[in-house]
Amino acid sequence: MDTSIREVTSEATLEEKKKLRKEFNYFDMVFYTVSALIGLDTLGAFSANGEQALTWMVIAAITFLLPYGLLTAEIGSTFTQEGGMYEWCKLAAGRIYAALGAMLYWISNPLWVGGSLAVGAIAAIKLFWFGSLTYVFGGSTTVDAIVELVIALAFIWGVTWSAILSLKFGKWLSVFGSYVKLALLALFVVLALAFIISGQSKGANLNPSNLVPSNFSLIVSIILPIIIFQFVGFELQNGAGEEMHNPQRDVPRAIIRSGAIAVVAYAVFLTFIVLALPKSQLTNVGGFLSAFLSVSGVLPAGVAKVLGWLIAIGYVLALASSGGTWVIGADRTYAMSALDRTAPRLLGRFSGRYGTP
Repeated sequence: MDTSIREVTSEATLEEKKKLRKEFNYFDMVFYTVSALIGLDTLGAFSANGEQALTWMVIAAITFLLPYGLLTAEIGSTFTQEGGMYEWCKLAAGRIYAALGAMLYWISNPLWVGGSLAVGAIAAIKLFWFGSLTYVFGGSTTVDAIVELVIALAFIWGVTWSAILSLKFGKWLSVFGSYVKLALLALFVVLALAFIISGQSKGANLNPSNLVPSNFSLIVSIILPIIIFQFVGFELQNGAGEEMHNPQRDVPRAIIRSGAIAVVAYAVFLTFIVLALPKSQLTNVGGFLSAFLSVSGVLPAGVAKVLGWLIAIGYVLALASSGGTWVIGADRTYAMSALDRTAPRLLGRFSGRYGTP
């Protein structure tokens, strides 16, 4: 069956697509997607729901992540045009709905990067480098605001540059960031295990009765939205569809492996954090960070302090990789919308030097 798309492509679009480079291989795609799927910024709030969160993560993996992955693998390996999601929506519902989807897909990322991710980076620095989430830089609210602004701007521009540079280099923020995320989760599990063995654990016991979902208003309003937010990202790699070496072969394989890595990482982390700590310690933007600080108490003070500095750096890099991964994919998606004249034409230009929007 011939599944190729037969449509008229403007000369301007063809000229811009000539700037694209085949710099996205299978290895890159796996860990790029892992970076998209694993987000540390919402883990604390999600874990605060206790044993129920573990139950619903398993349910969501079966009822949402699996069919979502299969669907994306099929579409992503069949329709491999640059812009991914925009092209798929255009085929399904037309240019207007595709344009709306691409715009919402794109505009949410700068709000997220400059919002919760930047705030999370500042929180990590304050907690692990200065000992408290409420630390005030310079002892003055004015100085504190200025320093926070500088940190936020540095973070935002670092993420932005990963999308401006060629994919050959920009993708490494995502790939390396996925390593950092997995390393942080593994380190937490080791520390939590030591914390439990030392008898300091105040967490749950994973009794079967506690695993049964009970508060359905909580499930609908908090647990499921966070799970779905954490589990999206399979389609993102197809934003660079025409920069892949072999999308027909690699997209399904990358989705299977990255999905498996994400589910195992989330499940193991969630099990240990629920066992080690009470829900009251996992309620805000610093929940994951506070949990790390708590379980690192099993270490000698000097070791814990040095480790805390490294954790802060790793956490900031992990957040930056999440933001960079989504910006890289969403920028390309919206650029193709612009080339199709359903978005400002200026946003559809690709750099001749870098091959990026």
